Amino acid sequence: MLTLNLFAQETCYTVQLFSKTNSVENTLEIQKKKFPDSCQAMTVGDFLTVRCGCYEGYSQAQKVLPALKSISANASIVTTSKFRFTKPQTSVTQKKR
Repeated sequence: MLTLNLFAQETCYTVQLFSKTNSVENTLEIQKKKFPDSCQAMTVGDFLTVRCGCYEGYSQAQKVLPALKSISANASIVTTSKFRFTKPQTSVTQKKR
């Protein structure tokens, strides 16, 4: 039970608008688009992603999902590490191979 509680404190719900492999083309695609202020472009593993908001509860993320689906039909609610929204984000760059 303690492990689950610690996991909950370190994660949040977010709305993911974009998730594609890290490539020059996908980096340029993200850089050309405009997203709401609540959204951040980031690199997660081998993927480029745009995630919006860091909500404590699933129902909070559900409330913003319809508006974000108008920006991206593929928008979905996912969990993420809170630190992704608390550390300063730099511009998305292509992964070096």
